[in-house]
Amino acid sequence: AELEALMIPLVYETTSRILSLNSMHYLGRLTGCTECTVEESRNADYTLSASVVKNSECAESAVVQNYIYAKPNPTDEAQFFEIYEVVEKNNVLSIKAKHIKHNCYNNILAAGETSAQLYSPAEAYENLDALFDNNYVFSSDITNRKSISLGYTQVCTLGDFLGGLEGSLLDLFGGEYKWNNFNVSLLKNRGQKRAYSLKWGDNISSYEKTQSSETTISHVCAYATVYDEFSKQDIQIIADPYEIFEQKSKTNKLQVYPVPDKLVDGITVNSSTGDGYEFVKNTCRIAATAYIGGDRLGEIKSNIKVDVEAVLDDMQQFNLCDTVTVILSDSIAAESKIVKTTYDTLRERYKQLELGSFKTKLSDFVK
Repeated sequence: AELEALMIPLVYETTSRILSLNSMHYLGRLTGCTECTVEESRNADYTLSASVVKNSECAESAVVQNYIYAKPNPTDEAQFFEIYEVVEKNNVLSIKAKHIKHNCYNNILAAGETSAQLYSPAEAYENLDALFDNNYVFSSDITNRKSISLGYTQVCTLGDFLGGLEGSLLDLFGGEYKWNNFNVSLLKNRGQKRAYSLKWGDNISSYEKTQSSETTISHVCAYATVYDEFSKQDIQIIADPYEIFEQKSKTNKLQVYPVPDKLVDGITVNSSTGDGYEFVKNTCRIAATAYIGGDRLGEIKSNIKVDVEAVLDDMQQFNLCDTVTVILSDSIAAESKIVKTTYDTLRERYKQLELGSFKTKLSDFVK
């Protein structure tokens, strides 16, 4: 407890090829650590970067495949990060490490079922058949059930099952992941709404606002692969382009979307008579609607990077996925979620918060 209070990163090694809390063996303190930052993004990367003087205490143990134990933000307990790169230059070790959630991902689900299973996220995780022992405990406050194929009818990695692939828990149920070493939670909302405003010229020392239309789509063109009874082979049928409601693109920007096989399984058409074509096209239209609904494809993406080096101390207790109000001018007020944090472990404060796509809320605007 005393070591953790000092915020000095610790070094561990694993005594087993299969990670667990019991396999983590303490090696010592990195007292020669001059920089240590942890970055975490919403439902994405969770990494650590550190600089360590070469001949300092325990520096010889800061090697690839060992682990650094460091605090990632003001409120969570210290986390394990696996070292994957060490660069030595001028007697300084530059270290990169990734959270042990990536170790959780690296397991194979054997599948073997003949049909998809109807499960809630917690039930789906509990009934997985992994090839290696899995010491990561899963929980979720999402209780509705959906048909799940990944891991049951389809062989995949545990990372595929959890992550953002089509048919994954995140794809089917949405939500926000929170990792706490060997505990993982899929939550409806990880953060909370903060009664706090960031105001340019007041508590924002600098900001960088970005707008991008790189991924803005006007239409989705969904197609399905089905069996043609006339030619005795699979053919592809595409529906008319489906325009995204209230899309922001000023020109036609199309995205091709293959309808999942499970939605057209067993459907046949006849290319000679045209039988079945309209049914398939209607299925494509429905699939396109569902696809558009989850990805906000028609919007221009916005984000703000805020320098919080000089922000009031109370903001240092904020967390990833918390929501705040941002006031950039007398005419621009927005509600935005914290989508990325950069935390200075040694100095015990955030270096930067990145706010994601935001929505103007005049009701929260105060001049």
